[in-house]
Amino acid sequence: GTGKVLIHGADQKLEGQNLWDLVNPADKSQYIIRELDRVAKDGSVFLRYSFPKPGKGTEKFYPKLGTAMLVPGRAMWVGTGAYIDDISESQQTLARKMADITGSTRTKIGVTFLILGMIAIAIVVVLARHFTNPIRGLIQSSEKIRDGDYNVEIHAQSKDEIGQLARTFNAMVAQIKHYTNNLGQMVEERTSELNRALAILHE
Repeated sequence: GTGKVLIHGADQKLEGQNLWDLVNPADKSQYIIRELDRVAKDGSVFLRYSFPKPGKGTEKFYPKLGTAMLVPGRAMWVGTGAYIDDISESQQTLARKMADITGSTRTKIGVTFLILGMIAIAIVVVLARHFTNPIRGLIQSSEKIRDGDYNVEIHAQSKDEIGQLARTFNAMVAQIKHYTNNLGQMVEERTSELNRALAILHE
């Protein structure tokens, strides 16, 4: 990695800057961006560090949980983070949603769509500013899938990022068709992943 920021949703002033040497203010030996680069590459999913909260001053540091994932076929990754105390406040809501997963078949399918949406959004965030019109087609197709229409396909013959995104999306739709025949196993796997995330928060 290089540490160069392409898009920053919270602070556009950081776009174009190199944050490779950004350190954890509470632990000067931890380089945050370098560690997130490692997380994206080795698949370890989460990174713990401390950072000031917006609007809370720069002298007090709060525990934060970061994550990063590689953009398929590109030498870049998408990362995000949340403060631990904010996550803790949402744990009860998350627990209720986890209980709902075992409910109706519609809910189980909804979990799959949620995961698909998270992957699609992560890729779209990187490209959206430059490819607005094709992405509208992706969103419309996603809405059809959400309503239960799997007979959609993104047509893109180009070999650029949009073409790759379309092929990835089409492959995901094909997988969804397959997953609907194996909902029980899929929900069990996703629930296990959520439990692992909660376990990390309580470490």
